[in-house]
Amino acid sequence: MNFYHAPVLKDECLDALNMKSGAVFIDCTLGGGGHSEAILQEIDSSSKVIGLDRDLDALSHACDRLKKFSNFESIHTPFSALNHLFEESSIDGILMDLGISSRQIDNGERGFSFRNSEFVDLRMDQSQGVSAREWLIQTEKKEICQVLYRNADLRATGRFVDNIIAKANEGELLMSDFVALVRRSFPKLRDQEAACARILQAIRMEINNEMREVTETLEGAVKTLKVGGRLVVITYHSVEDRTVKHKMKEYETACICPPRFPICQCGSIYKKIIPINRKPRLPSEQEIALNPRSRSAKLRVYERV
Repeated sequence: MNFYHAPVLKDECLDALNMKSGAVFIDCTLGGGGHSEAILQEIDSSSKVIGLDRDLDALSHACDRLKKFSNFESIHTPFSALNHLFEESSIDGILMDLGISSRQIDNGERGFSFRNSEFVDLRMDQSQGVSAREWLIQTEKKEICQVLYRNADLRATGRFVDNIIAKANEGELLMSDFVALVRRSFPKLRDQEAACARILQAIRMEINNEMREVTETLEGAVKTLKVGGRLVVITYHSVEDRTVKHKMKEYETACICPPRFPICQCGSIYKKIIPINRKPRLPSEQEIALNPRSRSAKLRVYERV
């Protein structure tokens, strides 16, 4: 199985990171190592890249790929640990590519794709946490419906949730069962493939605490970046992008006084970030043709002030 894939928006990321000698860069989502390799090829030996990933399989393959670089190191950890791993104002550039890797998609034991998977597991780190089946058994119907709405903007999912809970309680949850239940539960839906993908995404995001992880990592990035350091974030769907925009907006405002205050009382000292691009950068038509998985990518860049 080919683990590696073309890193999305590679040239745009390299440009946005504003690389220089003696710098420290963090790749929060090491994955297949494509972005880290691109950075390592551009920097000199006085700079280094530290890759983070909670997927042991990804970490193993990426480290093997990047072992030729002496200025690379890796850490097995969720990227939300950023704040605890590094000192305040110590990092020059941070990259977050929030998409799942090609190997995760193509590995049938992981359950990340309804086209390629046999089992519905969905854990980023299979050494801990609960699988999708265990989560469905342990979670109340109302909460599951809320998750599908919150993470995938899906309404009227009660019938599907009843069916999938019943199936999960019967035994191992196969992807073929999952797809059949989507089709049975949403017979009038035009694009049932899109529904399958969105439901898998919603459950995956929940059992991996992905949006909480993203929020905590953004907080850690602002704290650990040096003044002038860059944060580069690639998102792939509206929930991710909305989370990034709203969280970073908190750091773009100097004054946090209520609007009713006629005079600033807080000192206007809270601005920590400026956006480098107000509108996200998108992949070119050429990149999408070469790498269809990049088609929904959006790149946002922020600088610490």
